[in-house]
Amino acid sequence: MITYYYKLIYLLPIALITGSFIPDLIVVTCSLLFLVDTFRNKYFIYYDNNFFKVFSLFFLLLVVSSSFSGELLSFKYSLGYIRYGIFSIFIFYVLKNFKLK
Repeated sequence: MITYYYKLIYLLPIALITGSFIPDLIVVTCSLLFLVDTFRNKYFIYYDNNFFKVFSLFFLLLVVSSSFSGELLSFKYSLGYIRYGIFSIFIFYVLKNFKLK
């Protein structure tokens, strides 16, 4: 399955013209499918890089900051950032393993 959904990256520049829903949908779809495939195929090596470690610290800082704010709505915004970190690892995976034509 991972060999087919990387083609969603081709649609991302076109989707940016349409507004914010379709690009976010593409990012979330790619992130979720990549998470499922990495856990199914045990590709955990892609999560062991410096970018993801720094991003994890940033994400942890956002969650801790949201917990001190006292409002549950702030968790909604801070938890949404995880999709960008996983999507960037997905882009790294695609650039490393597939020849984009």
